[in-house]
Amino acid sequence: MRWRMLAAVAAGIIGVSPGVAVAREAGPVPELQLELYSRGMPAGASAGKVLAARYGVRTGTPPPRATFRLDATAAAPWLRITTAEPTPGCTQDEAVLTCTLDIASPDWTRNVLLLRYTPAPGAEPGTEVTFDVDLTADGAVPVGYRQGFTLTGPRPDMSAAFEHLEGVRPGSRVPLYPRFANVGDDAASGVLLQATLPSKQPARDRYRNCYYSGDQVQCPFPEFRLAPGERAAVSRSTPLTASVPSWVPGLSRQEVAWTVDPMPAGVPFDPGDARPGSGPELRLDRQATTFADSPDADYLDNGGVFYLHTTSNPADLSAGAGRVRGRTGDTVTMSLRFTNHGPAQVSGPAGDEVRWNDPAWASLTVDVPSGVDVVSSGCYGYVGDVLGRIEPGLPRYRCFIEDPNDPGTMVTVDPGTTVTVGLRVRLRSDTTSVGLVTAAGGVDDPRPGNDAARIEVWPVRPAPGDDSGQGGGLPITGTPAGVRAALGGVLVLVGALLIIGAARVRSRR
Repeated sequence: MRWRMLAAVAAGIIGVSPGVAVAREAGPVPELQLELYSRGMPAGASAGKVLAARYGVRTGTPPPRATFRLDATAAAPWLRITTAEPTPGCTQDEAVLTCTLDIASPDWTRNVLLLRYTPAPGAEPGTEVTFDVDLTADGAVPVGYRQGFTLTGPRPDMSAAFEHLEGVRPGSRVPLYPRFANVGDDAASGVLLQATLPSKQPARDRYRNCYYSGDQVQCPFPEFRLAPGERAAVSRSTPLTASVPSWVPGLSRQEVAWTVDPMPAGVPFDPGDARPGSGPELRLDRQATTFADSPDADYLDNGGVFYLHTTSNPADLSAGAGRVRGRTGDTVTMSLRFTNHGPAQVSGPAGDEVRWNDPAWASLTVDVPSGVDVVSSGCYGYVGDVLGRIEPGLPRYRCFIEDPNDPGTMVTVDPGTTVTVGLRVRLRSDTTSVGLVTAAGGVDDPRPGNDAARIEVWPVRPAPGDDSGQGGGLPITGTPAGVRAALGGVLVLVGALLIIGAARVRSRR
């Protein structure tokens, strides 16, 4: 019997191999993304200002191109919006700008259309206008909105830069040099630089004229005067340093958001609960000019972002499974384990961000043992080689890693963490069978040999005479087997004693 069971296990191991997760037959419809931050400018800024419209997809596979349309007809008497430079695919029909744009990158932050906003001669301060902007593409969910815009009196207008930094290593320190300009028609008496960093700033990277609280930093420059048209940046000798955690996923995008705002003269800066650093002073490279105390004309374009694109960072993943035991017909839980040994985090999909064919999402692919049927799970089943719906009775599933306390909410699996996934299965055979569970996620695995584990099903067979199993067999009648065996043993013993006694009697004679 033991040899037959081992043979069945071996046959199951040989017959099961890990499968490659493929895209769902009808993946998520692409949702377009369009970002154009601006709410106003000084009416007297006759040279205009340049703003960046960033576009692409928020979820799904990007279409090859999209149509951008900006209708400023309602604003035409006071404001003109055009491309900032000659752009192939763009046409201007009076106040309507239409562009056929290639979506060159799946990362929407990299697709940029530069626009120039120019007030009309004689535009009055305080004038409020609107314009409509939208982005459309075949087979995609469009995006669009109406933008309000105010022409102000003389004011500074701070504008911050967006930058992409490639090849950032997890665990490294990255020097940042925020750049900004005053595109208004009046000067600022001082500036306030603020940033949100990837992690808490270590003491060695803290400047004494900046204030720190968690991952937030504020650096006031109350006497840094910036005239219209002037540009400035953090000095190359005193960079703002971003410490990138060692556990960030490889080939991902970390963001350092920052803003620059004008500071009014004579008003002391209040850092709140933040505390200053003890290092040297953070410096700005500048050109001082005359100044005026006034708020910013357009606060929405005060913010910049450093996009930190990380290099590969491996995550050693392993799969595990508990032995499935029960009687034929029983419904039990098949427990599977997903362990991240690090150093990188891995994440499950979240909300609308599900991309069915993305191998970086943390998941377990389950090849179900032949001796059980899946009766319920939160996993997506395969029909052939196509990932489909959540339904029972299929031979293969892909289980995204969820929060055990909030099913349906995907989680980030930190290094050193194990997450358990359970599938309810019904045993349908009294012979041993074997399946396979395979862990996947992240962008690189240094030890692929531990990604898969066997799922062993060992049915419990009823003992002879046990009527507690399944089914309605005939009742057992007569003397119980245990009683009969005990009586038989007593009779054998009595018989042996009688034989020994008779032998002794004969020997005495």
